[in-house]
Amino acid sequence: MTLHERLVALRPSSAARVAAAVARGRLLLRGGGDVAAVVDELETLEREGMPASRRDASLALADLDWQRGERHRAVDRYRMLVPTLPEPLAAFARRRVDGG
Repeated sequence: MTLHERLVALRPSSAARVAAAVARGRLLLRGGGDVAAVVDELETLEREGMPASRRDASLALADLDWQRGERHRAVDRYRMLVPTLPEPLAAFARRRVDGG
């Protein structure tokens, strides 16, 4: 059981679930695995989580799209997120929207 899975077991908040999904997604991407289940979980949290967790799930989905080369989808997500993000995250998202 990973650290994030333990955290979810102890305190199954939407924030802990986002963190666990991000960790699983990164491991899967690194190993060339399928992230479809992670995407599904993050999309559910994006719709149903607490407000900050919804934003974090959206940011994680944008990052997964970016990492998988789905840049147009990632840019659309980052563009929608910019007004909701504090600096320096907003600056990071703007750089992604601008192609970097």
